[in-house]
Amino acid sequence: MRNHVVTPAKNPTKAARLAALLAGAALAACAPEAAPDPEALARYRGASQAAPAPSATTGDAPAAAAPAAPPPAPAPARRVRLTVVSGKDIPDMDAGPGTTDAYVVLEYDSQRQKTSIADGPAPTWNDSFVFDVHESGALMATLMDSDALSDETIGVVTVQLPSVAPGATEDLELSFREGQHGTVLLRVEGLSP
Repeated sequence: MRNHVVTPAKNPTKAARLAALLAGAALAACAPEAAPDPEALARYRGASQAAPAPSATTGDAPAAAAPAAPPPAPAPARRVRLTVVSGKDIPDMDAGPGTTDAYVVLEYDSQRQKTSIADGPAPTWNDSFVFDVHESGALMATLMDSDALSDETIGVVTVQLPSVAPGATEDLELSFREGQHGTVLLRVEGLSP
């Protein structure tokens, strides 16, 4: 079989007939169990308004199908306020005297926010941030220890955010390394669009 280069025809009717001819030839070359999806074929034909190709299994022309629906639009983003309330059982990551100077980094898609630094094994932050979220995204929370030379990661957790109606709140307890490296209370509040 030789390869042919097909160039668009100047006449739209010729182009439509050529597309129908090529689609029919492709259908005829397929075994019945490998016939293309009728919806995909309809989308392929799209604007050409070409006549339907014969069915691969019966040889009859299929009934006229309704135009293919456009793909569904992605779900709109919703806004939530995330408040990093407090932590408990945060381990002492400092080698010398003193306590852990903990902070939390929240990341969702390309959005990134960082809390203030709070001392001790049970820090209180009450820092709030607004995020635009969608159904398929996940929040990554990183618990950090602030040090003079280099900050140290205490733990990382990734969670799906609950769907919260505007004005409603839901608390999540984020457990770092199954609680061995502490937990952080995160409050999720739904905001109006």
